[in-house]
Amino acid sequence: MLKGLDDSLKWPIHVAPDGCTFEWEGTDNYRETARSHGPDTFPALKFWRKDKPSTIKIFAPFCGGDCFHPKLRPTLHKLFPLEAGKVVEANFDNPLGKGTLKFTVVGTEKMPRLDNMEAFRVKTEREIFSKKRNEVVLQTSQESWWAPDIGWLVKFKKKGFEKSVYEFSCPATSQSTD
Repeated sequence: MLKGLDDSLKWPIHVAPDGCTFEWEGTDNYRETARSHGPDTFPALKFWRKDKPSTIKIFAPFCGGDCFHPKLRPTLHKLFPLEAGKVVEANFDNPLGKGTLKFTVVGTEKMPRLDNMEAFRVKTEREIFSKKRNEVVLQTSQESWWAPDIGWLVKFKKKGFEKSVYEFSCPATSQSTD
């Protein structure tokens, strides 16, 4: 279990079995690996670089670090089942002010690097409004591609940066369908 993640809300969809590994490559020219911890845990990606195995970056699909906020988890779960056109919004408090997350399921796309596997593209827009300054102090947008056939995030894009899975494997004994 990753520190800070409340497991009281189980992930509402099929997640890759424990031990599945996903090889990623990004526009930063780094290859990284992420590993699933199974269907009973929130699918936070723990990336580590081949050249710096001690460096681990935790990232959660669809909303990055905001997903670690326990009040946002039920809203994130409302995204599922994924279907084109679905929109879900969440409000949260942030040290900078009042935050809003808006998730939009844009549609599905084929992933050429993964034998044209189909993935849902989810756009996440984040805005923080400061009452003290009476203005929006932060606006971000990112996109995540979720492949339901394998139960994992296969692509991520934000501000000219993207990272995608080019290869994955699961232990033969762990493969099962939910």
